Order: sequence, then C-alpha cells, then structure tokens
Amino acid sequence: MKNPIFTVKNPSSLGLMIIMLLVAVYNGYGLLFDQTLDTEKLNLKTWLTILCSIYVVLAGYRTFISKKRELTLNHKSIMMGGTELQANDISIIMISYGKNPNIGIRPGRKLMVPMKWSFRYEKDQELGVQLLEQWAKANKVEVQRGQYMRWI
Repeated sequence: MKNPIFTVKNPSSLGLMIIMLLVAVYNGYGLLFDQTLDTEKLNLKTWLTILCSIYVVLAGYRTFISKKRELTLNHKSIMMGGTELQANDISIIMISYGKNPNIGIRPGRKLMVPMKWSFRYEKDQELGVQLLEQWAKANKVEVQRGQYMRWI
C-alpha cells in the first residue's frame, strides 16, 4: 500500500483570538481613559494588553499566513514538514470534535502538543482522520477524542 500524503495547515485559533483581542481592547481602553489607576494596576493592564496583542498577532500569522505542510503516514512513522516522528516516540494522538477537527500529536515526554505537531487537514478531513486512526491502531498509539492543550 502506498503511503498516504495529505496537505495540512495550522489549526484555527479564531475563537481564542477574538477573546484575546477583546481583552486587549478593553485593557487598552482602560489605560487610555481611566485616570484613577495606581501604578500597580497600570503595570498589570499594560502587560496584559501587550501579551494579548502578541498572542493575537502570532495566532493570526499561524492561522492565516503560514504555509501548508505535507503529512505522510509511513509504516512506523509520521512525517510532517520535513520532520519525522517514530510511532514508538508518540505518547498520544488527540483529535478534537467537529467537522474540521484539529489534530495534535504529542511526542513522548512533552506535556503539551508542540506547534509543529498540531494541524488540521486542508481537504478530505474524514478520510484523513480515518487513516490516521487506522495508522495509530496498527502502531499501538493511543487516540483520544476531545480538546487538547497546545502552544498558540
């Protein structure tokens, strides 16, 4: 059987981006127009505004601008974007619910899914998830459905 190859892109962070943008705007508005802020609250609001703004920019770049990658399911490994991960080095594959699920592959000793191993299929989502689950079963890698933590 030929190794399946899929085009994948970074997962969407649109919901969290909107929340962070609202937090940044709310705090920025408070910084500009609240004259009763003491130094401690001013510093906290300033840093919160900066951090939320940085998150919005980075997540926006990853979601809308960054390039697509190829995912290849080899016999005993997964290759994505030029990086190969052996099946015995994968602790769990996490798949979110929905029509176009986000997928995270967590390497052995990591607490969170690294950015480079978090993706969603560009096309053929159902086929891609089905083949990934079959690959995981054949290689004895645990698959979990639900939300997962990832960087940005």
